[in-house]
Parts: sequence; C-alpha cells; structure tokens
Amino acid sequence: SDNDGIPDLVEENGDVTRDTDGDGVIDSLDLDSDNDGILDIVEAGGIDKDKNGRVDSATDSDHDGLANVVDRLPNHTDVPTTFTDALTMTILPVFDTDGDKMKDFQDVDSDNDGISDLVEGGTDVQLDGDNDGMIDGDVNRDGIADVISTDNGGIQATIPDTDNDGLPNYRDLDSENDKIKDVIEGGSEDNDNNGEVDTAGMLVDGRDLPDSNADGIPDYLEFYIATVADKKEGLLGQPISVNVLENDFMVNLNVVSIQIKGTDAPNEPLIVKGEGVWMIGENGEITFTPEEGFVYDPTPIYYIVEDDQGNKTVPMEVDVYYGLKTRDDKVVSNLKEPVTIDILHDDNGDLNNSSVQLVLPQSFKDRYPFVKLSTDKKSVVVLGEGIWNVDINGMVTFTPENGFDGQPTSTAYIVFNQEGKQSEMAMIIIEKPVVAGVVIMAETPEPICEDYSSNSVPSLNKVGLLLLVLINGLMGLFMTRKENAKDSLK
Repeated sequence: SDNDGIPDLVEENGDVTRDTDGDGVIDSLDLDSDNDGILDIVEAGGIDKDKNGRVDSATDSDHDGLANVVDRLPNHTDVPTTFTDALTMTILPVFDTDGDKMKDFQDVDSDNDGISDLVEGGTDVQLDGDNDGMIDGDVNRDGIADVISTDNGGIQATIPDTDNDGLPNYRDLDSENDKIKDVIEGGSEDNDNNGEVDTAGMLVDGRDLPDSNADGIPDYLEFYIATVADKKEGLLGQPISVNVLENDFMVNLNVVSIQIKGTDAPNEPLIVKGEGVWMIGENGEITFTPEEGFVYDPTPIYYIVEDDQGNKTVPMEVDVYYGLKTRDDKVVSNLKEPVTIDILHDDNGDLNNSSVQLVLPQSFKDRYPFVKLSTDKKSVVVLGEGIWNVDINGMVTFTPENGFDGQPTSTAYIVFNQEGKQSEMAMIIIEKPVVAGVVIMAETPEPICEDYSSNSVPSLNKVGLLLLVLINGLMGLFMTRKENAKDSLK
C-alpha cells in the first residue's frame, strides 16, 4: 500500500493494525515503521535513489500491486495469502539481522549490539531525547518524522558503513572492523561473547557513547589500537628490559614496526648521550643499557607501533628506573632572590614527587631551637635567615629574609615511591659564592647533622669580626700613645 517494496502481509505480520513506532500510521502505510530515520525500503535491502521512501519505478507489469523493480516474478499474477508467500513474492531480502523474529525495518536495534539503529544509521542523536531509538516529535502522513521528511531534505544520502564492508553499521557487529565488538565499545556487557547485548532490547545512551581518546569520535566508529605506558625497575647500573607489548591491546600487530621516537626507522637503537642506549629486541622487548658510570634513572622514551594495515599508535612512554635512592643537593647562590632547587633530579626510583617532606635531624633540632618545621612538613622557618618550602612537584625553594646574605642553615628531605616506601634522608645545602678568595660562611657552626659533615672551615661571625676590628684599633691607639710617652721622657 505504501509502495516501499515490502508486501503489506509482511509489514502486518499477522496484525493489520500493527504500528511499531506508535505514531498513528500503521506499518503497511508507514515509510519508516520504527521511526529510526532509516527508511523501510532501505532497511529491507532495497534501493531508493531519490530518498522518498518508495521504489524508484512504479511500473507493475502483472498488476499485482508490487512494482517490477522488487517483484520476483513480474509477470506472475498470483496474489500471496500468507506471510511466507508474501516474502517469496519480493526480491528484497527483508532482513532480520539479529534473528529475533523482528524485521530490521521494525527493529530499533537491528543487530542487537545496544547501539540503536538511529545512532548507527547516522541520524542526529539529539532527535532521540528519551533514548528509545525513535525520533521524537510528529510525523507526516506517510510516517516519516517531520524533522527529516523529504519535504525539508532531511533524509540522508547514505547510511554509514565505516569499514566499507558492504554491511551498514546498524547491521554490523564490528562497524570499523578492529576486532572489538561494537557492543563492548558501546559500553554494554557481552558475557557470552556473541557481539550482542546480554539483555535483549537494552539501549545505551547514544548521546554519551564511550570516546577513549576524547576526539569526538565514539570508540565503535574508530579503529582502535590501545597502547599503555610501561614502567619497570632494575638493578643500579645494569641493563633493564621491558616487553612494551605485553600490556597493549593490538589487532594484527606488526611486531617489526616498533620504532623508538627520535630514530629514523623501526628497530633502530636510540643513543642518549650521557645516559646510555635503548635497543629494540624480539617480540616487543626494549632494553636500556646505561653508559659506564651512569647510575641515575634515564630519561623516559616513547615508542610507536603499527598493525598490518599501517595504522600507527600514538607515541607511548617507556620509563625504567632503579631502586629508591636519594642524594644530597648543593647549589651556590648569592641569595639576592629566592633559590629553587630540583632536589629529585638526581634521585632514583618510581618517585611520588608530591610526597616530598622536609625533615630536621635530631641533632639539628636540639641545637637550633629557632628552627620551626610545619605540621605538614612542607616548610621550615629559620629565624633570622628565611623560609624553606617544597611544592607539589617536589621543587624546594629557599626565600631569604630581607637583609640576610649569609649561608643558610642546611635542611633535609625524604621522599616516598609510588608504593609508599620511604627513602633515606638527604641534605639540601646552599653555599655562598667565592669572592676574591674569601668564602662567607654560615653564622652557625658545622656540622649541623650527625650523619652529614661539611668540608667548609668554620669562621668568625659578623659580631666577632667587628670586635676584632675594634680590638685591633684600640691596640693600635695604645701602642701609639706608648711611643709618644717614650719620646716625651727622652
């Protein structure tokens, strides 16, 4: 009756009043019976070049009501009386993709992957506010939603087939052919691994589909090669190997395509001057071999890999490190402005930079009561000198008091690794620069910590220096007067 190429008996399926989408237009007169934005003739497997929902040519040679372009026997006048006979009358496949006894043109999720045909068919997801797989709002007299009717040119020219396999996305359980089923990438469960939702009829919200890389393309439409950053601990000064592919999800992986960023071709080694060499081995293994004498953690590198179609991953980090170890830090400054020190740059381990705490050795606390450590162990105030602070990135800054230009009293720190293991204490030292062969030393004696000794020699403080000058002056005056008295006696 609606000339969509699907016999009325098939559209009625035993119920002459069947109205799948409840829009008031019965299916035998409805050109979009499930109101998903995909015309019935298309969902049934037909061709509709002018996108009006009807067969392109209405010529009917045998006058049986079925146009020649869809009539299996265009010169046969027998009229079907059963559903089965009606199906054999048309050349249209009239698909039931998921085999649920509901033809695709009457099914809002033809492949039962949890993503509605409306979404997979390319209809604007915002037109389905209640997420029932049907366009909201009114329809015209032939059942097509007003917002996409042929009158306003809303019918789309093509139905998406992302992987170009001849199967439109709404009938394809793996739309981009990345070997990850749409049901999984759409966010549903598939415990029996058949590519369909475990709960029939369940639809995910098409307006909020998973998008792992936040590029605006849902995962089910994007060929996905998932690589994950790698970390591994080794023995100090020894080579460290890590299989970078073990934790990756790859499809048809091309192992020999692994390339370290910064090299010119796959499988080339990367030489980092002053640190060592990174080499690619078999089966996705990358090894760092340190230079002789290099005992610090190397700078992380990045690798890329391809599948057999040449699809490349984004660069992914490889970070190897040695056991938890801290080292004393010493800088030279004239303290004309605050001094910031990267105390962790030469330390080893999978460090939690935000965990740095400033500490005071017991001997330090006993001898210097004018030093105050904050309760959060993030700052130390030294009266008459200045303030030490550590930020969330593990950077330590000493800010001197106005007028202070001596050598600050040293402080110390500890840090924890990602597993919560605590390091040994390390010192933070600021020294004054050497000027004309003289080093201005701290006003307080060294050492300040039982487990730390300074190579510096203690000197007189400013008050002592002033007293020395006064005494020398008085002695000079006394000697002058004594000489004058001798002269007067003569």
